[in-house]
Amino acid sequence: MVECDTELPEIQGQLIRMLAHGAVISGADLAYALGISRTAIWKRLRQLTAMGIRVVAVRGRGYRLAEPLELLDQTVITAGLPQAISARLDAFHFPFAVDSTNAMLMRLPLATRPRICLAELQWAGRGRRGRVWHTPVGAQIPLSMSYAFAALPADFPALGLAVGVMVAKALTRLGIEGIGIKWPNDLVWQERKLGGVLIEMRGEACGPCEVVVGVGINVNLPERSAARIDQPWTDLTHIAGSARPHRNQLAQALIVALVEGLDQFAAEGLAPFLPAFQTFDALVGRCVQVEQGGQWHPGIALGINERGGLLVRDSEGIRTYWSGEVSVREMST
Repeated sequence: MVECDTELPEIQGQLIRMLAHGAVISGADLAYALGISRTAIWKRLRQLTAMGIRVVAVRGRGYRLAEPLELLDQTVITAGLPQAISARLDAFHFPFAVDSTNAMLMRLPLATRPRICLAELQWAGRGRRGRVWHTPVGAQIPLSMSYAFAALPADFPALGLAVGVMVAKALTRLGIEGIGIKWPNDLVWQERKLGGVLIEMRGEACGPCEVVVGVGINVNLPERSAARIDQPWTDLTHIAGSARPHRNQLAQALIVALVEGLDQFAAEGLAPFLPAFQTFDALVGRCVQVEQGGQWHPGIALGINERGGLLVRDSEGIRTYWSGEVSVREMST
């Protein structure tokens, strides 16, 4: 949730990368490296402060960040991928800043092999139902993957649930316990939002098509950014402290999980993901309210059916709700 709604100049990204490790660098050295004046450096540093990145001026020496930033490193990420996964990828796009990682992949020509897009900063990332998902520098994992299907799978409407399982299992393997999936597309921990999934599609409903799978995970949200979130939230730092996985390690795990999981979904549909979903289901047995057509319907969540529909028992029986039509909010018992 940064104070930024326009494109971040590439030179700003270079400046952040130079300062990210936390060491003091003189204004003269910064200016020389970036090919701009010291006055321009000062202005750029003020812009970083406005974005929520605290810069400290050390008298007579230069500038440093108040806290080092753990930036993503494409070389580290790709080097750590299994060869079988690397061989599957068509391209790896890694802009420092982008409007939306999903949108960037959607603008590219269709591809037959998976593409990855990662960024440090998003200023117009999208969540479900058009919600804006801003990404502060160094604070989240905004990862998108495009994936081509020879034909649209019959279980396609439930793909978001399957992706939720892929991500939850990846986080669990990295030592993050207690992850839940809140139907239809939220990843939660102790009833607080940790991340989310967004699925977009292009192509033919009865022929080849491409989906873009967007995954956002909160890693180390600064309080200033978190203050703008309109629901209870958490991040991996709150959950695991110093034991949390590094961002590069997390990105690697997500890429592997998505490639392998989407291959499985293409071949087998939702069925193999259902048992794991039951273990991660954050709503089953809970009192919920389901919004549909502007009306809220209370009931008890019973899990999902074999097609991914949410089952809710209310005063009239058991109803089935489908992803893309409703929102779910837990209510007090």
